[in-house]
Amino acid sequence: MDRYINYMNNGIKYFLNAVLVVLVIAVFLQVVFRFILNQPLAWTEEMARYCLIWITFLGAAFAMSSKAHIGMEFFVNLFALPVRKCFI
Repeated sequence: MDRYINYMNNGIKYFLNAVLVVLVIAVFLQVVFRFILNQPLAWTEEMARYCLIWITFLGAAFAMSSKAHIGMEFFVNLFALPVRKCFI
């Protein structure tokens, strides 16, 4: 089972990298066409938006599986100690 999860995580990681490259290229093209050529492209803004959405949700899932989210252990330990003393 762990092997399949690792395959899935690697696939998500490569997909996220590809979507990030597409996002950077789309934004770069939008800037070039809008400010240098004065002919903005209609599709780059929407593509960048959807790429950012995919990166957000799949990146959160990938970070959760690799335990890379920012932890709040300091606050949990700080507030859990007085609560534990009350119930002991």
